[in-house]
This record gives sequence, structure tokens and C-alpha cells, in this order.
Amino acid sequence: MLPSELLVARVRKGRIRPVFAEVDDVNTELARVLVEAFKRHVGERKGRLVRDLREYEGLGHDYRFVRGLSTLLERRCVFEVRCRVDPVQARRLVFEEASRWGVVATAGDRATVMAKVATALGVSAEELEESVWGDLEEELVLKEFQPVDPGDLLRQYNLSLIQTLLFRATHLEFAITSNWKRVFRRVKHLGLMYSIEKVAEGFRVSVDGPLSLFKMTERYGTGLAKLLPSIVESAGWRVKAGIVGRMEGRRRIFEMELGDEEVGDTVKPLATEAEEGERVFDSTVEERFSRAFNSLQTGWRIVREPEPLIAGTSVLIPDFGFQKDGLKAYMEVVGFWTREYLERKLAKLRKLQDVSIIVAVDKSLACSELKAVKGEVILYRKDVPLKPVADYLRALEERSVGAQVERLRATPIPVKGDALEIADAARGLGVSEEALKRVLAERGVKGYRLLGKMLVSEAKLALVKSRLEELGGRSLSEALHLIEEEGLKDTAQVLEALGYRVRWRGLDPAKATFYREGGMT
Repeated sequence: MLPSELLVARVRKGRIRPVFAEVDDVNTELARVLVEAFKRHVGERKGRLVRDLREYEGLGHDYRFVRGLSTLLERRCVFEVRCRVDPVQARRLVFEEASRWGVVATAGDRATVMAKVATALGVSAEELEESVWGDLEEELVLKEFQPVDPGDLLRQYNLSLIQTLLFRATHLEFAITSNWKRVFRRVKHLGLMYSIEKVAEGFRVSVDGPLSLFKMTERYGTGLAKLLPSIVESAGWRVKAGIVGRMEGRRRIFEMELGDEEVGDTVKPLATEAEEGERVFDSTVEERFSRAFNSLQTGWRIVREPEPLIAGTSVLIPDFGFQKDGLKAYMEVVGFWTREYLERKLAKLRKLQDVSIIVAVDKSLACSELKAVKGEVILYRKDVPLKPVADYLRALEERSVGAQVERLRATPIPVKGDALEIADAARGLGVSEEALKRVLAERGVKGYRLLGKMLVSEAKLALVKSRLEELGGRSLSEALHLIEEEGLKDTAQVLEALGYRVRWRGLDPAKATFYREGGMT
């Protein structure tokens, strides 16, 4: 994106279009010369670089074009303050010393003041002179510059023209035929208000523009501009936007429409922008909820932005997904909105079929329309409460387990060998561990006992018992090791099932012993 005063666009019959720079020999040479200028000035002050760049504005190019390229190159620079004394400290000491003189009327008076302060700081008068204003923009030193291919710079410039126009958009519509998952996630990461419609050739997305809102305009406009690189990296892209501008002193909305076919290879984001890091969470509310939910250890795995959900011809990307034993649930956190946006969101939610979804809405945004939403609606203030979410998931899990138990009651459960791991058997039967454990506990299996996460044969338990009796000592650690050697898990439950108890002597497990209840320790 470029400063608005550097925008080069053409308006005709209610339409607005950026004036793209041709990627030809003339423009490529200018871009190359500017890149070389930045390379030459590494280690020099920014003021000198800017003065040299201004010389290229009189070589037959639109000054806005030259300054636009220079602006993009400057963003690939690292500038630093380079002086012996901190500029703020230097100015303070110089002004304090000058105030003691009353009026510094001559160049000689000034030189005396500077010399006295320089001596106090242990630097030369020249070094102090450089330090006093060393943090001004023109005094910064170019420390690093990341070069770029001249042709790629021109393509990025053309992309920046579109981004600059989008900063004053009332809305943006775009269609893509590939890369859609990445683009959709980018839309959410940037905190944009959107709606997605599935069409025969791919997807059509509508995004509210910054000038359709009543607050957050600058931040939102920047987010909309940052979405563009992901769009133009997708095949078959096309964008259409309403752009606010002026004609004959009156405010008007112009239409901008551009597409992959007509733009071709003249628009392309630089790698640094295309690969720009994305926010993990859209808001601190979502981030706090995710961390708090993980700390509950419910057994449900929380997933940030799971797969998109198809709701009729619309697409919904939930903020969170929850997964456990084949079960899935989703949660949508309704953040900043307009009435129209909320109405579209509610319409999509009503279309969801056979989907378990929680809708979390800030109390200040609550309205009667939320009552029509399919699923659980949770109102919150500041933080999404954990209990109603956990209760909803627990109820969902209980219904599923109950249905699985009913199915298992009529299903033979093959058991053979010394031990059966519940997790493996549950996967084989396509049910949850909890459902299988309930049926095994209810039905029982002749010759086996359910111990924790394993079904163990009485023969194996008898063997373990005899080996425990053979232990010379009564060390708990030796007993647990022996049980593990026999391939059994949940060692504490095995000990208890065989009638043993543990006697602790302090907190050190190495000093603990085991004994048979009613027997000698």
C-alpha cells in the first residue's frame, strides 16, 4: 500500500482503475537504478539517500511513480541512530548549559556551550554536533537493505496501487478457483467481516469495506489491503469493489473491477508480503479461551479454525473445532459487527445441518435474533465462560456414548489372549473407550477382569500374584516393575485387584512398600 498522494489512477464513466506500470525495458531500468541507489547508500545517512532519489524524478517519469517505487524499497531497509551520545541526553545537556548563559547570541557563544558539554561527556565537539539531532529522520543511517529484482518491484508497485484504492473501499467482492482455504483463513486472521458463497466455478466472497463501518476504519482498511496478496496468488481471481472518491468537488463511489486474465503478470506480491506471518488468534478473547479450555483437560482436542462448513450455498469457517473419539463440535465467536453482517451470519448458521455448534456472543451485542440460531448460544462479557462450553460438550459426548452402548449391547465383543487394551478394541469396533468400558463392566467377560484401560485374564492375574509373592522384599517399585514386565498397564489398579495395599514412608516412592490387606507388612 502507498500513501494516498502517490496513487496513480484513472476515472472514466463511473469506473476507477489503477494506472499500472508496464514491466518493460524503460521501467525495469528505472527500478534497477533505484535498487542500486539504495545499495550504494548502505552506511550513509537517510537525508543523502532521499536527495539522490529526488534526482531521478526529473528523468521523464511521473514523480509519483518514482516516489512509489522508492517507498516500497524503503520498507526493505533497516535504519538506525548512529552517534556517540544518546540524542535525547545530548539535547537536554546542551539546553541546560545554554540556559545558564541566558542568551546564546553569537556563533562563538554556541561553540563555547558545545565545547563545555562535549568535555563533560568525554566526546569531541564534532561528535556532540552529530548526536544532538542524530535521531531525526534525515540523520538516520541505512544499516541494512534487502535488494529485490527490478521486475518484481514493478509488479509489487502495481499491487500496491490496488491496495491503496482498497483502503477507501465500501465493499470488496472477489472470486477464486484455487488456494481458497488459505485465502479464507487469511480473511479471518485479518479480522474482516465476510460472507462466502459456493458457486459452480469455485467460491464468491463478499467483504465489508472500511468505509462501511463507523469505527476502526484505518486498521480495518489496512487489513483489507493485506488480503489482496493472497487473492492475486490464486488462479482465476477477480475482484470488484466500490471505491470512495471525489469528482467535481462531490463525494462519489466509483466501481473498480480487475481480474487475473486482464492483469496477467503485471501484479504480483513480493515474497516478504506474501509470506507475512498471520495472527494465530483473531482476538484476545479467543486466545484466552483457547488457553483456558486446554487447561481443563477434558479429553477434547481444541482446533483453531477447522475445516470450512458448507451451509447451503454459503461457507462458514468456525473459530474453533472440538474433537474427541470421532465426535466433532464447533464454536463461532461473534466479534465486531454491523447489523447486516450479523444477519448474514445468522442466516448461515440456520442452514447448518447435522452440525453441533456453539455461538458465543458478547452481551453488548446480544439481540433477539440470536434465539433463532441452531445450536447453543452463550452470552459473555470479556471472556467466554468455560462451564457452559464444557457442559455442552459433555452432553454431546454422553448422547454419543449412550447410542454406542446400545449398539454394543447387540454386538459380540471378541476377547482372546491374556489382556485386551480397551483403546485398541474400541478403535476396532468404531466406538469410544468409554462406551466399550461401560458395556464390559455391565456385561462382564467370563475369565477376565476390567482393570483401568485393560481387560486382563484371571490366569494372567494369578501368574502376577504368584510372582509378587515370590519377591523377597516388599518394595513397591519392584512390584510395579514386575507388573509392567508382564505387559500390564494401570499397575496400581492391578495391585489393588490382587488385594494389595501401599504403605508410604514419607514422599519418596523408593521407600514405599506393598502388603496384602489382612496379612503382614
